[in-house]
Amino acid sequence: MKTKAQVCILAYVALLLLMCVPNAHSDASTNIVFVGDSITARCDWSELLPDYRTANQGIDGDIVLDVLERIDDVIALEPNKLFLMIGINDILIGYDMGIIQQDYEDLLDVIQGNLPNARVYVQSVLPVEWQDINETIVGFNSFIQQASVERGFEYIDLYDDFLDEHGQLKPAFSADGLHLTEEAYRLWAALINKYL
Repeated sequence: MKTKAQVCILAYVALLLLMCVPNAHSDASTNIVFVGDSITARCDWSELLPDYRTANQGIDGDIVLDVLERIDDVIALEPNKLFLMIGINDILIGYDMGIIQQDYEDLLDVIQGNLPNARVYVQSVLPVEWQDINETIVGFNSFIQQASVERGFEYIDLYDDFLDEHGQLKPAFSADGLHLTEEAYRLWAALINKYL
């Protein structure tokens, strides 16, 4: 017959084991990293996705080259899943599109070479409130899609979901025509939920 102390220890061990079993609706071991600029940085991913372990590697003002130069920090996190959105600042600054595209391809190649077991999701650049910029974004998104598919990455087109009837970023989704509101972040999280 077991003593009361032995029963308590067994109950404690059983409780610990139950805590280690993943919830059917979440994967506590999943390491999801979001990489990008201020659009990514200003989101509280842990609040929007409480069932997942997330890391926010967005930095205000980043261009594609900035992410390329700091990608080792992302690689060191050894993510299972990586969500990338970058390029709007390059476009707004007016950098040469050929250079932006080359930097983007270099970035994808480094990710592919260093995270062979990670699921990589390359997200489209979102629309803004300025139509001439949106025309450039549409062309850039076509390039992103092709470059992603060529490397076996999944491309997630979020662009149309953020548009209003005039083909611009919905006013409810931004106070300044570029950065997102909480409502927009909730939509973003809902759109990528199936990839989590």
